[in-house]
Amino acid sequence: MAALLISVAATLTKNTKQVIFPGFEACKLFLYFSYVSTSISLYLLCVIAIQRYLKICRPFGRQMNLVWKRCSVLICTLVSVILFIPVLFYYGLVEIRNPNLGNITGNQCSNLPGSPTKLKLLKIFQGLEVFATFCNVSVITILYILITNAIVKQTSKMKTVQTKVENSNVATAGRSETREMETRIDTSPRVTGGKKILSTYSDPRKSAFRISFMFMTITIVGFLAYLPSWTFILIETNNPTFWKNLSTVSFHICLALRRMYMVNHLCNPFIYGVFDKAFREEVKKLFGKHV
Repeated sequence: MAALLISVAATLTKNTKQVIFPGFEACKLFLYFSYVSTSISLYLLCVIAIQRYLKICRPFGRQMNLVWKRCSVLICTLVSVILFIPVLFYYGLVEIRNPNLGNITGNQCSNLPGSPTKLKLLKIFQGLEVFATFCNVSVITILYILITNAIVKQTSKMKTVQTKVENSNVATAGRSETREMETRIDTSPRVTGGKKILSTYSDPRKSAFRISFMFMTITIVGFLAYLPSWTFILIETNNPTFWKNLSTVSFHICLALRRMYMVNHLCNPFIYGVFDKAFREEVKKLFGKHV
């Protein structure tokens, strides 16, 4: 939610005040916190993928306890805060001039002009960010492939166990018809007990699988949302006049794709609502029973 609010505020300010951006420090801080909050959410997806991998693929091994979860959040925050410090030096207000309007100038929040060395360092910085994002997404993808494989295998085993229990129940019921009432009473608890054991075993596993699929969906949506944004960041860095050479229609299409990363923050609550019953109940409590 914080990433969405910061990103929306920065984007709306840049779009509505393209040449009259309010303040040099505001430009730097808007961009910095937008990158940091977005980066934190992306790295947290990696931490969640590791936690789900341990839960599903290594259920009897060491798990992430509350202390490790808090440490993971702290590490993701510190890494993002430190990693994007160069944004404060490479971005700011840039004076622009419209030759058709004479001496009228404006201030645009963009990457600062500089020497070839400074621009080269900016490209290296952005290249490292893309590489870090690619590594993060690759780790998440590999972990969820392993999780999906484990879920498929465990689901198959659960179906096999359920089939055996059902067959056992049918056989027990058939034998009980030819026995005395005393024998029927003796076999009844075994049938009920088998169903209860199966239900107790399968319900927690189904819940774990559902949560894993939820975070898989969040990760896929996040990857698809970030990809166009990073692509346009690289394009505009290597070609400073890219946006000026676009037609009106192409400009708005490319701008919408450039802001696609906000879709990730916007979709997350809806994805939680679809997969997580507890989340839906909490939302109903928050906004009333009529939601």
